[in-house]
Amino acid sequence: MRKNNKRTILIIEDNPLNVDIYVGFLAGEYNVKVATRGDKGVALAERFRPDLILLDIVLPDVDGYEVCRKLKTSNETKEIPVISISALSDVKDQAEGLSSGASDYIIKPSNPELMMARIRIHMELKSRRESLDEQVKIRTKELESTKSALIASMAILAEYRDVETGDHIGRTMHYVGAICRNLREDYPEYMTEENIQLISESAQLHDIGKVAIPDKILLKEGPLTNCEFKVMKTHPITGAKVIMRAEKILGKNSFLTFAREIVEFHHEKWDGSGYPYGLKEDQIPLCAQITSIADVYDALVSERPYKTGYSHEKAMACILEGDERTKPEHFSPKIIKAFIKSHQEFKEISEHKIDLNRLEKN
Repeated sequence: MRKNNKRTILIIEDNPLNVDIYVGFLAGEYNVKVATRGDKGVALAERFRPDLILLDIVLPDVDGYEVCRKLKTSNETKEIPVISISALSDVKDQAEGLSSGASDYIIKPSNPELMMARIRIHMELKSRRESLDEQVKIRTKELESTKSALIASMAILAEYRDVETGDHIGRTMHYVGAICRNLREDYPEYMTEENIQLISESAQLHDIGKVAIPDKILLKEGPLTNCEFKVMKTHPITGAKVIMRAEKILGKNSFLTFAREIVEFHHEKWDGSGYPYGLKEDQIPLCAQITSIADVYDALVSERPYKTGYSHEKAMACILEGDERTKPEHFSPKIIKAFIKSHQEFKEISEHKIDLNRLEKN
């Protein structure tokens, strides 16, 4: 914790004379806090997050080695440098002090000037780490912005072909985010915050392959013929090829992996009746399964030249009970469960009660 722009040192030492000596030469340059027991020292470290800890090895309640191990296993304090201070000068004692997680080991009695010099070295190292961490954060943020911009730019291609497609893209992104958040319990390792963000943003690209569909089919005001529908069914493969070309540049483990899976497989169905490959159940990537139910719901509630949009309640009934267009067996039971949990949010999205240009994070 900083005060008056000074760094803070926590002293964990039970000998009042030693405490007075340390405070005497430290107080002019640093903020100083003191704990006379190991447990209190750990508590103060977790509360105030000092920049450095001076830790006596011999304490009344627990030895300094154990205190250091506790500090290094706590998320709140593991990055704080610890200097062990002890009259125990045996090599074995010094080795144990360092192996417990201490950054340095000073043998008592120590010359104050020498101790200050070593403290300053560790403070400088900490400052460099903090500076590097900040640079990494800035760079990571820049990369995240680049990812989002690239995905959005590619999605805009589809929007240029059809205004309604653009609205559909925005809604789908939010539907997918809602489903993902309600799948955290079922897929805790898959549904991390980072993955939820990437899957939601990547869902914007699910119809990118439609840029290759002729206008007379894409913009037709009426149901498609069988031949026209065969052409329309090529858009997942076309879109996947576009993503794959980008992957060749960025690598297979790039953020485009979710996008490719969504684009290529979002028309596959849990019972194997989908296209383009007729995959079934867990052969279908989870991100594509999620996008599939979002895509179907939005198609049901959206108005088209050849049909009126369904109400939210009717669209729910079609998905959960089935009709001529969709059946519950098209989706996995877990996806259905998450869809039910998300239904109120789906309704708000479909009724434009949220900003479709902004991805909500909950």
